[in-house]
Amino acid sequence: MKNSYSRVGILSTFGYGTNSATFLARLVNVESSIASIVHVIAPDKAWKESGNVFFHQVRYKVGRNAFSQIINQITSQLAMAFRLAFVNRKVDYWIFFGGDFLLIPAITAKILRTKIVIALAGNLDKETELKKNILNKPQL
Repeated sequence: MKNSYSRVGILSTFGYGTNSATFLARLVNVESSIASIVHVIAPDKAWKESGNVFFHQVRYKVGRNAFSQIINQITSQLAMAFRLAFVNRKVDYWIFFGGDFLLIPAITAKILRTKIVIALAGNLDKETELKKNILNKPQL
């Protein structure tokens, strides 16, 4: 049964480019069955939009060295924050899925007075392995 008042936004770095599209697809499937509208901001637009699911693609690349990863993180987060601000009026709250490090979009959502739910997706060891992100290695 769908809640006609629940409009959800999902912000994630998961996708085919980071070998983690299945996790995002499952969350979108669950949320679309209970929410009236779901807006997804993610790196891939490989999924087909359905009646209540709308995808917004944002470029996200990991990078080969630490410098390129830092630059890619900043530019990706700025793009996500811009897209979040654009879609924000259409959602009641945001789910940051596997995006516990997305500081710029989180600040943007808070400035716009939108609720945020941070959904951690697994453990750091596996995430680092899947994303091949060398910036996570010092945390291990």
